[in-house]
Amino acid sequence: MTTLESIAAAIESNDPDLLDELVGGVCVSVADHPLAELDAVCKYLQSARQFDALGRVADAAIQQGHDGRMWGYLVQSLLDRGISTAAQASI
Repeated sequence: MTTLESIAAAIESNDPDLLDELVGGVCVSVADHPLAELDAVCKYLQSARQFDALGRVADAAIQQGHDGRMWGYLVQSLLDRGISTAAQASI
């Protein structure tokens, strides 16, 4: 099962602890994941309205040098969690 499939299964089974564990795993090993995979994970988290997890993955990716669209995901996660000042400062 891919990372994305595992995350999707955790969301569909409504298992927040498993989702947290899987997202944490992605964050600590973000350098091992191609940008396309990180982008797919972020798109899925965004569509599933998992904004905390989205922010964690995007932040970890940015810290590893994946700029560009990861900033958009981070800002989106901040806005959707009501953290508008930080989102505005990130733009």
